Order: sequence, then C-alpha cells, then structure tokens
Amino acid sequence: IEAAGMPFNEVVYSTAVYAWGVKGHLQQAMAYLEQAERAGLANQAVYFSMLHNYAKHALADDAVALLGNMKARGTWPNTKCYNAGMEAARRAGRYELCMQLFQDLQVGGPGARRQAAALPHVR
Repeated sequence: IEAAGMPFNEVVYSTAVYAWGVKGHLQQAMAYLEQAERAGLANQAVYFSMLHNYAKHALADDAVALLGNMKARGTWPNTKCYNAGMEAARRAGRYELCMQLFQDLQVGGPGARRQAAALPHVR
C-alpha cells in the first residue's frame, strides 16, 4: 500500500486487512487494523474485514475478543460484525458461544448503546 502511494483511508485499511487475512497472514492483517485504530480510521468495515478473517480460520476466541475491543473503543459492532463472530464460533464447533453472541446481538447489539452499561453479560 505504501509503495503504491495510496492515501490511507477506511477503504484502504479494510482492503489490506481482508487481503492479508484471507491469505492466512493474520499478524499482518492485525498490524493494519492496529494502524487504522491509531489513525482513528478503524470503522465497522475495517473491523468486519478482520472478523471475516477470524471466521474463515475458525478463530472464535479472537473474534469475540475483537468484538469486545470494538465496544471498548466506541465502535459498536453492527449485525454484520456479529454474524462474522457467530460464523467463527460455528466453524470452530463452539455452538454455545455462537448462541451467546446471538443473544448479545438481540439484547445489546446495534442500536442498544444507551443500554450497554446496564447489561452485565455484554462484553
């Protein structure tokens, strides 16, 4: 990306995270995600790209941690992000975790930011 002289924005970061992760280079994908966070450009699309990678590689715990990180940083996961987290859990054979994420989505998912403090089970 740097060599191409492209300006960094959410689309470039999302594409870089997706491309590196799909090829199995998750550390490089995470490096771009962290760079986007430091630049204040990490949005739901950038996070979704990483969550998609975790789903592809059945990394349920990493997906759940990233969903929590999103919330901690003030970027509430949308339905698409939750779906990627549930897919990671499903592919890992973690069906109870998948159901827990579904319940979190129903109770504390998109649109429920105001209630987050009152929901102890939402990470």
